[in-house]
Amino acid sequence: MVGIAIAELAKQVRGQLQVHMESDGHDNSAQGATCGSLEVFSAVPLSQAQAGCITLIDDMKYAEKLASTQASAVVTPEAIPGLRIPQIVVEKPHEAFSTICKRFKPPVVLKRSHAVHPSAIIDPTAKLDPATFIDSGVSIDADCIVGPGCHLHRGVTLMPGCKLGRDCQLFPGVWVQVRRGQA
Repeated sequence: MVGIAIAELAKQVRGQLQVHMESDGHDNSAQGATCGSLEVFSAVPLSQAQAGCITLIDDMKYAEKLASTQASAVVTPEAIPGLRIPQIVVEKPHEAFSTICKRFKPPVVLKRSHAVHPSAIIDPTAKLDPATFIDSGVSIDADCIVGPGCHLHRGVTLMPGCKLGRDCQLFPGVWVQVRRGQA
């Protein structure tokens, strides 16, 4: 597995890389340089974090759990003083962590012909892009729109008015409904 330097991840998510401060309040520049080049190999929730992983703290009430983590780095909404692992501080930690996750686990691109299974039930008012794949048992209700590159696996149900953008993948049994007032 290929590692990615945390300095590169911080730059990609427009975050500020924070490193441990010495007890006298001065940054140890050698440590800072080392931390920036530190590589991580996966992005995981805090409960699964091990050495070589970057994790996420989205609420400062969980910051104390970082004292015992094996994680090599963390994405946080604000700097945590005295933390022994590097931090990428960002305004929107979930958005940043999602971007980082995608670096390690890029979306699956399905290589198959585009088709609609004959057992799929599709309302005549639904609009399907020709570049979609609809498995058996899929039900698409009135006024739905399915964008290009979408794959609806077996048994997916789209309720009236659902709109799927490009390259969505809905797994078996997923049921999607539009919230009231959002159609």
